[in-house]
Amino acid sequence: MRNLTSLLLVITVMLCLNGCENKAKNPTGPSNIRQAPEAPTNLIALLGGRGEFKLKWKDNSNNEDGFEVHESIANDSGFVKIATTRANVDSISLTAKEPQQTYYYKVRAYNNYGYSVFSNVAVVQSGVLCNTFPKQESTFRCVKFFNDDYYLLSGSGDNKVRVWDVYSQRITKVMIGHRHGIKGVDYNSRYFTIVSSSPESRQIIVWNSEGGGVLAELNGTYAKFSRDGQYLAVLDDIVVLYRGNKFDEILPLERYSAKWFDFDAESRYLFIVQEDSIRKIRLEDLTQLNVYRLSNFTISNAYALSPDGNFIAQAQEAQALIWRLSDGAVIANLRGHERPIQAITFSPDGLWLASGASDMKIIIWEVLTGNALWQLSGHTNPVYGIDFSSDGARLASASGDCTIKIWGYFK
Repeated sequence: MRNLTSLLLVITVMLCLNGCENKAKNPTGPSNIRQAPEAPTNLIALLGGRGEFKLKWKDNSNNEDGFEVHESIANDSGFVKIATTRANVDSISLTAKEPQQTYYYKVRAYNNYGYSVFSNVAVVQSGVLCNTFPKQESTFRCVKFFNDDYYLLSGSGDNKVRVWDVYSQRITKVMIGHRHGIKGVDYNSRYFTIVSSSPESRQIIVWNSEGGGVLAELNGTYAKFSRDGQYLAVLDDIVVLYRGNKFDEILPLERYSAKWFDFDAESRYLFIVQEDSIRKIRLEDLTQLNVYRLSNFTISNAYALSPDGNFIAQAQEAQALIWRLSDGAVIANLRGHERPIQAITFSPDGLWLASGASDMKIIIWEVLTGNALWQLSGHTNPVYGIDFSSDGARLASASGDCTIKIWGYFK
């Protein structure tokens, strides 16, 4: 009887050990399923710092030993394995490649029984990462980074303001209320509000960015917040100035007819562009400090003010000119586009100027030398809107091809 008891005890211990061993196996790692793993999907490229980017995918298998990352300079051939990962890993960081070259990436899972099919292809384009947001059914006219560049505003010809998550490239909010297409959007980080402009209907709408509700509707063709959020300026033949959170009270700014305006980055001055001059207004007391008259300055559909307020750029057909306001000198004449320029903007440090044009290209120029640093190709219709991220490392573009792209890493 004692021997039988001992035998039963041994059997029980062995069964427990075997059960514990099986229970300890990672249910999402390599298993005893005798088949190749499921293919990964949703491969995307995400921007990082110091010239790095990350490939990220969805892990659909529960029996992979790891993943292989393949790279090519052609979209449909020549892929070479460049890296592997362990099981349950769904991303890998890589370093940006040589300029003026497009690279393609795809990923597959593997185990002892074989390989999965490959994922979709992600693209690193022209030496910089190019992410394309999901295509919509209407032309995009403007874009704006906000909230530490995690989100992006867009305005389009379907009369909608969209809020995008930059990293997932998904729409998080849609705001409807305009009667015509939207050509300008801006964000106020002080009061968490959005302003959008529809020139055709002379309609400006101020939105609550959290709930998407309408806070105010004003008359005008263009609107922008000062960087500190204290002011909202609206163009309606003249420039009308409001407090950043009070839209029923017009500040006593002199009635200046205008074609365009902008604030300097420190929110100290308002620059009003007229047909033949530029007026500098001190916001503290709304007094005029200077009137600048520039040679060869003309009416344009695209202007840009440098962040320090010392330079102004203007598109003139397929070229852009940059003036130094202090002496009216043209410091750069930028030629490189083949068709009219539709949008220009300075980088946050003022060292670069980006231009988007009807030739479907974007060029990033060095301001002091006039040299073209990057030429970005990928849109299939005119580029209507561009915006640098707050660190100047990325550039968003809006196009008539119904897509938004984000380019980088430039620094």
